[in-house]
Amino acid sequence: MDRSLFTIAAPITPKGIGAVAGIRISGFDALEIILSTISLPKEKLQPGKLIFTSFLQEGVPIDEITVCYRKAPHSFTGEDTVEIFCHGGWMMVNILMDQLLEKGALYAQPGEFSKRAMENGKLDLIKLEGIQQIVQARTKQEALLAGNNLFGNFQIQIQTISERILEVKSFIEAQISFPMDMENETFPLLEKLIHIQENLRCLLQQASQSDQFRKGYQTLIIGKPNVGKSSLFNALLGWDRMLVSPYPSTTHDYVMELIDLHGFPVYLVDSAGYIENGKEIDALFNETLPGKVQQSFLSLFVLDAFSYQSKDLELIRQYPNARKIIVINKVDLTKEIPIKAISKDFPEIPILVVSTVTKEGLYDLMEEVYNQIKLVNPEKMDYYLNERHHFALKKCYENFEKVIKNIREGYYQDMIASDIEMASQWLEELLGYRMQDAAYQKIFDTFCIGK
Repeated sequence: MDRSLFTIAAPITPKGIGAVAGIRISGFDALEIILSTISLPKEKLQPGKLIFTSFLQEGVPIDEITVCYRKAPHSFTGEDTVEIFCHGGWMMVNILMDQLLEKGALYAQPGEFSKRAMENGKLDLIKLEGIQQIVQARTKQEALLAGNNLFGNFQIQIQTISERILEVKSFIEAQISFPMDMENETFPLLEKLIHIQENLRCLLQQASQSDQFRKGYQTLIIGKPNVGKSSLFNALLGWDRMLVSPYPSTTHDYVMELIDLHGFPVYLVDSAGYIENGKEIDALFNETLPGKVQQSFLSLFVLDAFSYQSKDLELIRQYPNARKIIVINKVDLTKEIPIKAISKDFPEIPILVVSTVTKEGLYDLMEEVYNQIKLVNPEKMDYYLNERHHFALKKCYENFEKVIKNIREGYYQDMIASDIEMASQWLEELLGYRMQDAAYQKIFDTFCIGK
C-alpha cells in the first residue's frame, strides 16, 4: 500500500495530564476529514488562522477545540495539514483520534510527517536530523547546537567545501581533457587541496566532540565505605536520590543521574564502597569496578578527612591511567586536612576539599569537573554532528589525504581525479543525496509518532 496517497493523523503531544493536547492531520483529504468532525463551515476555516470551534461525535459536541488549517504547500509536510488543539488528558485525544481514523485517516507511523516533509522538499536530511536532535536534547547547549543544524549552518559549511572540491575537480579534468590549452594556466592546486583538508579536519574535530557529547560525561564517585559518596552524590544532584545512613555499605550497586553542567550532559554515578579482599557481594562489586572506571570519563576518588590513612591512597594507585579528581570530604569534622601529603604522592591530580553538610567546596568541585570536560573540548562547538555525519566526514578526509599524497608523489591525474570524485561522493552521502531507502527508513524509525 502506498501510504503517501492517504491522509495520516497522530497526536503531537506526549501522553499525560496537561492543559492542552495536539493532533496533526496531513494529506489530500485532511480538510474534508476535519470539516466532517467540527461545527464549522468550510469558508470559515481560513489558512493560517487559529479558529475556535467544537469537535463533534455523531453531531453532538464533545469538546471545545482550536483548529489551524495550513494549505499546501505552506505547511510542515508540504501537504494540506490541520492541527487540532483539544483539552489535555489522554482520553479525549483517544476519542478524537478514533473519530479521525473512522473518517478515513491512517494512524501515522514514527517520523512519517517528517518523511513527507522531506519528500516534498520542505526539509533536507540534515535539517530533519536536527529536528530529532532538538526533540531528544538533554541540555540547553545540546538543543542550541541542534538548532544550528535545523537552520542550515552545517549544510552551508558542507556546500562551501563541495564548491571548492568542484573547482579543483574541474581544473584537473580540464588538464586531462585539454592538456595543450592548460599548459600556461596557473592554479594553486595543492594549496587549495590543503585548505579543503583543513576545513574537513575542523569538522572532524566537531564530530569527535559531538560523539563524546552524545555519550555524556560519565563521572564515577568511588571510595571506601562511609567516606560520604552517596552524600556527595545527593549534594551534587541537589536532591536526595540515594539513601544515606551512618552504617557502612548502604549502597550495593551503581546508581546514575543526569545533570546539566554549563550545557554539558554529565552522568553522575554513585557506587558501592570499595572493600579490599571483600567477600560475596563486595567481591562482585570489586570485579566490576575496573571496567566501570575505564568506561567513565572521570572518576572522583573520595577520601574521609576525619579518618584519613595513607593506605586510603592505594585505590587511587590502582588506576594510573584514569582521568581523576581527588575529593577530600567531611572537612567540617577536622582541621587536619591531608592536602600536602596527598599532593606529594599525586602532584598531577586536582585535589578538592568539600563538606556535604556545610556545602563547602561543592561549587569548586563542579567547576573542576567542568574544567576536565573543557580539556577534551578545546575548540568551540558550532554543530552537533551524529555518527552518520562523522563517518562520511572521516571517509572524505581520508580521500583528501590520499589525493595530497599522490599529487606530491607525482601520480597520474586521472587517479587523482578519481579520488577527488570519491571524496565528493562522501559529502553527497552526508547531505543525503546518495542514500538508499533502507538507510532513510532507519533514520525515520527513530522518530516519535506525530513527528
